[in-house]
Amino acid sequence: MLQQTGVERVKKKYVEFLELFPDIETLAGASSADVIRAWSPLGYNRRALNLKRTAELVVAEYRGQIPRDEETLKSFPGIGPYTAAAVMAFAFHEDKAPVDTNISRILRRLFGIGRDVAKREDALMAQKILPLGKASAWSQALMDLGATICLPRKPLCHECPILEYCDAAPKLIAGGDEDTAPKSSSPYVGSTRYYRGRIVEALRGVPDGSSLGVLDLGHMIRDDFTSSDLNWLQLILFGLREDGLIAIEDSGDVTLPV
Repeated sequence: MLQQTGVERVKKKYVEFLELFPDIETLAGASSADVIRAWSPLGYNRRALNLKRTAELVVAEYRGQIPRDEETLKSFPGIGPYTAAAVMAFAFHEDKAPVDTNISRILRRLFGIGRDVAKREDALMAQKILPLGKASAWSQALMDLGATICLPRKPLCHECPILEYCDAAPKLIAGGDEDTAPKSSSPYVGSTRYYRGRIVEALRGVPDGSSLGVLDLGHMIRDDFTSSDLNWLQLILFGLREDGLIAIEDSGDVTLPV
C-alpha cells in the first residue's frame, strides 16, 4: 500500500483491509472485484490485483508461508527490488537495505551523488553503509528523516541529526535546493491514468452481477462525453481488461472482474 502512496492515506485503509482479509488464505480466496473495492481510494489499482495474485501463489506453491528469499519475492507480481528488500528487512530482519525516494534523496545529498549518477548506485551505497543486524530500525529511521526533515523542498537542515556530515547541507541552507526546479512531467488530471482510475471507481459502485453500458460509463467519467469519444474510451477499457482490472462482457457492458 505504501508504494507511491503516503502514510497518512494508508493508515486507515490498512486496518480496514486487514479486517476484510485477515490472512493470506482469505485474500487468495477472495474475488478480484472484492479486493478492488476494498482498495479504494488508494489508487494504482493494479497493486491490489498484484497483492491478490501474490497471495494465490503463496498459498498454492508455498503452503501459505511467504518465502524468506529475496529473489523469490522479486518473482511475485508487483514486487521489485525495493519491496523485496523492504520485506526482507522489516519482516525477516535480514541485512537488506530498501531504498525508497526518501532514502535515495538522503544518500545523494549526504554523499554528494550527482544527478548524472545512475539510480542503481543508491542501492549499492545503502547496502554498503547498512549497520549489520539493524536493517529494520536503520531503514525506518532514514525513511522518517526523509519524510520529516530532509524534505524535497525547503529541508529543515538545522534540525538534522547528520547535518555536519552532509555534503549538500551548505548549499541547501543557502537556498540552493537542487530539487526546486519545475517538474516537466505532464499533469495527472485528464491523463489516461486519471481516467483509468475514474473508470474503476465508477465500477466499484456497481453491485456484483451487474454491469455498466459503455455509453453510461463514458458519461459517468466525463461530463462532455459523446459518441465520438467511444474509440478513445474503448482503448482505455482494453488496457484495463489486459491488466485484469475490469471485465468486458459479450454484450460490451463493463464490470469488475469476478
